[in-house]
Amino acid sequence: MTIMQTEFKLVDKTRVKALQTQLQALNKERDELRLKNDKLEDALDTLKLMHSLQRSLSKEEDLKSKYERDLQSCKSEIAKLKDNLERVVAERNLVVEERNKILQERNELATQHQEEYERAESISNILFTSWRIQ
Repeated sequence: MTIMQTEFKLVDKTRVKALQTQLQALNKERDELRLKNDKLEDALDTLKLMHSLQRSLSKEEDLKSKYERDLQSCKSEIAKLKDNLERVVAERNLVVEERNKILQERNELATQHQEEYERAESISNILFTSWRIQ
């Protein structure tokens, strides 16, 4: 082997070693970039999840507000219905009381009428009997 061939081999070995070192450095950099990329993807997934949760929470707050408004509206309606019911019951009680008074008056008048009828019949019998006697 000539000196030149030996020098070529030496240069080739040096070059191969430099390229291998460069390849190792590039592989290391690639691995570090992959790790960094994985971390960034995880961070992005976390941000997406947080954004989704925030939207859900916002929707939940909107639903809660709507529920509270609807509940308040129902309570208001119930209070109105309760007031109306109390008014109707009071009016019904007055009507029942008035009806009872009317029934009592009717019964008193019926009793009075019966008593007058019986008195009139008695007077009629007395008159008829005294007319027959004469």
